[in-house]
Amino acid sequence: MIIVTGQPTLFSDALDRLAEAAAARRAAEHEALLAAAPRYVLPDGTAWRSAGMLGRVRSGYQADQGRRLHVVREEDCDGAATPALCGARPGLSSVGWGEIETAPATCPRCLARLRKAGLRGGSRS
Repeated sequence: MIIVTGQPTLFSDALDRLAEAAAARRAAEHEALLAAAPRYVLPDGTAWRSAGMLGRVRSGYQADQGRRLHVVREEDCDGAATPALCGARPGLSSVGWGEIETAPATCPRCLARLRKAGLRGGSRS
């Protein structure tokens, strides 16, 4: 184990540059994801995205039964436990909403609420 104190060394400078490059790469990947993912903007101005509910698989049979993608507030993706447009919310065994998905929403109740608001599907933005 090497302990470096005092002035920055060549090694710490290289680590800083690697960390900055990794952060820039992650930001670019996130921007590409947002550009490819459907975005639903309701008449009240709120932005929504499609996301799946995260949770645990209780039996081996549940793993391949598909996922329903809900319409979730844009800021609530990545772990929040707020309700989707249809009212579904993550339960006690769930860890919240997953990341924004590039596939359109598949929840019939969410899609019905979008149609009721006058939207047909996700717009690319």
